[in-house]
Amino acid sequence: MILESKFHISLAGSASVLSVSDNIDELIGFKKDDFLKGKISLESRIHPHDRDISDELFSNEIKQASGSYNFRLRHADGQICCIRGEYNKWTDKGSKNIILELRLQDSKSLWKQESDQEILPNFKSMMENTNDYIYFKDRNHVFTGASQTLVSLTEPSTHWTDLLGKTDYDVFPENYADIYYRLEKQVFSGIDVAHEIQETMDNDGNKGWVDNRKFPIRDDHNKIIGLFGIARIITDQKIAEEKLRLSEKRFRTVFEEAPLGVALIDSLTGVIYEANPRFAEIAGRTKEEMATIDWMSITHPDDVQEDLDNMADLNAGKITGFNMNKRYIKPDGSHVWINMTIAPITVEDKTKPRHLCMIEDITQRKAFENELEAYRKNLKKLVDFRTNELKESLLRFKTYFELPLIGVAITSPQKGWIEVNQKLCDILGYNQEELFNLTWVELTHPDDVASDLDQFDKVASGETEGYSIRKRFIRKDKVVVFVELSARCVRRSNGDIDYFVTLINDISEQVEIEKRVKETQAQLAHADKLSSLGKLVGSVAHEFNNPLFGVMNLVDQLADDDFADQKTELSRVAKNECQRMAGMIKNLQSFYKPSEGIETDIKISNLTEDVLLIIGKDIKQKGIKIVRNFSESETTIKSVEDQIKQVVINLLQNASDSISGSDGEISLTIESDNSNMILKVQDNGKGIPKEDIGKLFEPFFTTKGIKGTGLGLSVSYGIVKKHGGEIAVESEVGKGSIFSLILPVSGNNK
Repeated sequence: MILESKFHISLAGSASVLSVSDNIDELIGFKKDDFLKGKISLESRIHPHDRDISDELFSNEIKQASGSYNFRLRHADGQICCIRGEYNKWTDKGSKNIILELRLQDSKSLWKQESDQEILPNFKSMMENTNDYIYFKDRNHVFTGASQTLVSLTEPSTHWTDLLGKTDYDVFPENYADIYYRLEKQVFSGIDVAHEIQETMDNDGNKGWVDNRKFPIRDDHNKIIGLFGIARIITDQKIAEEKLRLSEKRFRTVFEEAPLGVALIDSLTGVIYEANPRFAEIAGRTKEEMATIDWMSITHPDDVQEDLDNMADLNAGKITGFNMNKRYIKPDGSHVWINMTIAPITVEDKTKPRHLCMIEDITQRKAFENELEAYRKNLKKLVDFRTNELKESLLRFKTYFELPLIGVAITSPQKGWIEVNQKLCDILGYNQEELFNLTWVELTHPDDVASDLDQFDKVASGETEGYSIRKRFIRKDKVVVFVELSARCVRRSNGDIDYFVTLINDISEQVEIEKRVKETQAQLAHADKLSSLGKLVGSVAHEFNNPLFGVMNLVDQLADDDFADQKTELSRVAKNECQRMAGMIKNLQSFYKPSEGIETDIKISNLTEDVLLIIGKDIKQKGIKIVRNFSESETTIKSVEDQIKQVVINLLQNASDSISGSDGEISLTIESDNSNMILKVQDNGKGIPKEDIGKLFEPFFTTKGIKGTGLGLSVSYGIVKKHGGEIAVESEVGKGSIFSLILPVSGNNK
């Protein structure tokens, strides 16, 4: 029995229902009066995706006087009903209004059950045994046939025949039914095939994917009377594609954000197919420029042949990769040192081999190595010159540093290892399987865990997207390894962290080098002390010789009978000379009393006077006048006393050495401001050329020729910097120099 109802609607102004069949509630659940009194609008119940049909039916003009449509209405209970609608439009003679006559038929009531004899056995066998989802529908979107596989997606149904006479809205969730209906409208509009990759969900709630294709069924007159559909399961393919997409995304992230330069290069021609931003930055070019050049054109001429020889061995299969240091030439003519690692890439076309090139900028490291080598050579010369006894204790510096490749890991928000490369395994001493059963927290040095977790939590809270730190890992063999670690998160569309890209560089050798440099600087400071001590010993010996010779003469006179009546006076003079020497010894003991590195409050004027007691006479004997301009409002400084004495001695000796005439003068002035005490040592010596002033504090630089070590000012500058102070220099050739020792007053040490 066909379920249908009829409406008469005036389309003048806002559409008003003139009449409606009594059985309308059986069709869509609303009573007749709901429409006549305007409580319910028929137009508003039409499915939003069928608005094109609604607009045509309720248009206040007659484009086509009659016709039929298939569309959807929402039932009073919220369910979707598939409707076949036949309409007529005319103009009322009296009111001149457009009248719409609309007959609505339930699509399912139009379907007629075919007898079992009419369903061919072969067709039934196919429907019950195929692995695909196959279905047939009439022109009203009602199932007329289906495969047994559809039962797993539809509910309620146990056999494919349970679907006959039903629409998608009876057996699928509405959101899925809307998708299927939209595709079927395309078929009924006349296209040859409607095709989409669509999501499915079985009765257990498991989602999957199908390749869904719908085709029109036509009668002998080429009129579309229904459709045939086949949906092929492609869930495994979609899962594989998604995994591949995620893998490509992860490694694209590593490629683009790696601190190393990475490029894909043709192994035969040297053409650079693709380079990441860091590679282009190191080479001094843009990514676009990198795509137009080959590696030979940017390599230093002296390094090309070695690289070509290595590439020949790689292409011949003699080696599986190589590592070398070389230089790239930038557009401005400067060059950059790189550490380069080459690894071949497997490609289908063996005639076009390619390789991965990874580079690290080691220009600064090269300069650091050269600086270390210069330190080592100059230290050896200095020690050999001073004493052969120190030869066995010369510091040996390594001239070659192994430059490791970067460790790369994909880590989880739970701090576990998802993926790791072999270099990271080498750094940590674990194989991949062992790392997968550990977290990075378990491998971190206990003293570094808190700082690492603090940075990690900032990323987890959304405060930042990544971080870089120095930290220590404990290897499997319990050895502590120092690393530079950079981590950046990759988030899902909802903002949650999916995983971290973590880059780990072993810097253990660099840390060790820094330690050795500090030891070397300490040796240089000791060498300068020995030099200063040599000069002071000469001055002290001279001070003792005069009274010592006087006492010896007095002793000789006491033994001579000719001086018997003067013995009392001679004894007194001898005693006075001995007391003078004892006083000098006491002053020396006080001056050189070791401070053991303890800072005390001292006055710079008192310290300067102590220094003058030791070296002042030697300066005066050169005919140099010493002028004191000390402040009465002088405040104390907190310092290691013997270290500051060494600085003042060095400044006074340099001032004395710069004066060659007989009218020399050294002026000592002590000033203070709110935060510093300043001792100015001014001489009227030969002065220092402007081009040399900037080099004065460099190790081994001297203006005294072979007499100088080139260490005095360098060591003094280091001492003053440790005290939070400065040494300032003003000089003019032919007029003299002013060296200002600036130290913070007590309580203001930096």
